[in-house]
Amino acid sequence: MAALSFDHTCMGSEIVLSRRRRTAKRRHARSEFCNAIALSSEPLIDGELFEVRLDELHTGWGSSIVLGVTGLHADQDLSGILPSSACDLLHKTVLIQGSTVLVNGQIFKENFCENLDLLQQGARVGVAVVGSNLHVYINGQDEGVAYSGMAEWTPVRGVIDLNGCCVQVSLNDTTTVTPEGSTSRALPLRLCRCPGSDVQVSADRRSVSFEPLEDSGSFAVAVASRPLQENEVFEIDATFPVIRSRNSLVGLDVVGRRPTESQPFVEVDALLRP
Repeated sequence: MAALSFDHTCMGSEIVLSRRRRTAKRRHARSEFCNAIALSSEPLIDGELFEVRLDELHTGWGSSIVLGVTGLHADQDLSGILPSSACDLLHKTVLIQGSTVLVNGQIFKENFCENLDLLQQGARVGVAVVGSNLHVYINGQDEGVAYSGMAEWTPVRGVIDLNGCCVQVSLNDTTTVTPEGSTSRALPLRLCRCPGSDVQVSADRRSVSFEPLEDSGSFAVAVASRPLQENEVFEIDATFPVIRSRNSLVGLDVVGRRPTESQPFVEVDALLRP
């Protein structure tokens, strides 16, 4: 499964991202505790765990990380501008602050889970939308349903606020979750977030489009978001616009490695390289 990253186009002014955008750090952690919001670069799909590890803490402040999901779109709803605090996201947003669940900035549940302000360096905390329920995970343990009724807000993105003593976090590898009382299932197939450079991927990652340049000999490649299971069918519905090119074709194949941000599959030949 392709790894999540943070959105570098819409983040707090105090946030500094690593090269691969998998680590977020507060720029002036000892003198500034606001303007440190970061969003996942892609919407979460059903059952996908958005989880971070607390890499660095300091004792100068009393509060810590705030984490949750938002259905607000960075470009349409926020105009690329985030508030100074995640608690000021007042629409389509569920957050965990301390041990309290906030829905659209209002207290929804108190004493819901272990207090995030008391987590130690190295702890893991995450959220996942399963069906219409938002589950919270602390160190891999399902803390239960923080909020129901997420279906009307989807798709949602993961959101963190490096508040107070939280200086730096890193995203853990993307996994699927199985809340207590439910059955294990594979995540729905989507298209990889790191496709060939000429491929345009839809918001739900279920379709791709490609507009080849005239007389171009290159191909665009998209990859399934996770490994195929035994007997699983990977099938596409190919719709061809009226484009005449000597190299027009659609092909399907399997490959035993996944693309990375530094080594995407930009040509068909790349699939054949060891």
